[in-house]
Amino acid sequence: MAMYYLNGELQPADRPALLPTDRGFTLGDGLFETMRAVEGRVVHLAAHLRRLADGAARLQIPLDAASLPAVIARTLEANRLHRADATLRLTLSRGPAPRGLAPPPHPQPTLVITAAPYTPYPASLYRRGMKAILLPQRRNEFAATVSLKTLNYLEAIVGKGQAAAAGAEEGIFCNTAGFLAEACTANLFFVRSGELYTPADACGLVPGVVRGEVLSLAREAGIPVRLGRYTPDDLRRSDEAFLTNSLMGVMPLTEVDGRKIGDGQPGRLTRTLAARYGASVEAIRGNGDSEIGG
Repeated sequence: MAMYYLNGELQPADRPALLPTDRGFTLGDGLFETMRAVEGRVVHLAAHLRRLADGAARLQIPLDAASLPAVIARTLEANRLHRADATLRLTLSRGPAPRGLAPPPHPQPTLVITAAPYTPYPASLYRRGMKAILLPQRRNEFAATVSLKTLNYLEAIVGKGQAAAAGAEEGIFCNTAGFLAEACTANLFFVRSGELYTPADACGLVPGVVRGEVLSLAREAGIPVRLGRYTPDDLRRSDEAFLTNSLMGVMPLTEVDGRKIGDGQPGRLTRTLAARYGASVEAIRGNGDSEIGG
């Protein structure tokens, strides 16, 4: 039976224990991280926990970040995934509180960790690339929580539904000024004349862990990197494009609004960075001395 971690204890998955007054449930007041484990070792764990701790500090939600690696290991072991490839979801809420929006003066946060076998994206999708649409609604780059991975994901849920209705896998947000921001569940990159472009943090996005790794890999490979404000036309005129997140790694993006990006095939630089990122993840496999989250 699957097990999950809740506030210091491992619980059977069929034994719900979330209080109905938990602000994560009633108000979306909290944060989460989605992580991939390879043979029981979490990929880029340090970066995930650093982002979580930074967000918790900004929202003033108490968090003992130093205890999390051991807790994650316990959860993997309880689910017999400590030597397997797995997907982890860590959810932190402000915890139960009386009705009202004002945060309680002494919050008692709720921490939940779930683990499941890792299911990779279809190989055929990497070969053909994802399709996306530009979403009609705008991402507010001035919002206080725009850079945080909060529990309130309705914008992305609505965007994913719009994309699916249009026969696409992803939706891309622009910000209130009309510049590209990010996709519903991924960060956005495009390539032009051998240079790599991605929207700057100030455009209204969650700076992804894999985004940061890909930027580092590109710089190490001598690929010019540009972070800035870019328009949908910049994306349409690009030679190639791709998306990144922790579960899919580097995913080619070959069509936007029914129009091909470049020649409509995964591009050379996309394939290069996908291979480099994939190799860095696979290097964890079979390396028992590898540092978790390295």
